[in-house]
Amino acid sequence: MDKAVVETRNAAADSWIIAKVKSGIHADDVSKGFDVSVAIWDGVVVLSGTLANEAAIDRVVEIARRVKGVRSVDVSALSVASI
Repeated sequence: MDKAVVETRNAAADSWIIAKVKSGIHADDVSKGFDVSVAIWDGVVVLSGTLANEAAIDRVVEIARRVKGVRSVDVSALSVASI
């Protein structure tokens, strides 16, 4: 298969994963209203931003892991909002 075709398919899959993770986070009662950015690198979803508490971070990880094609979730750039 042509390398350009493979790269295009991978980019489309990555875009689909990002869209599914973002929509899941924005629709969830625990995480909606918070600014969480979503990126992907080789099947690893990278989440960044600030959430209300550790339970909310656990929840967005759960949302991301449920999306087909996600190999793992990196939350090193997520933090808990200070009061």
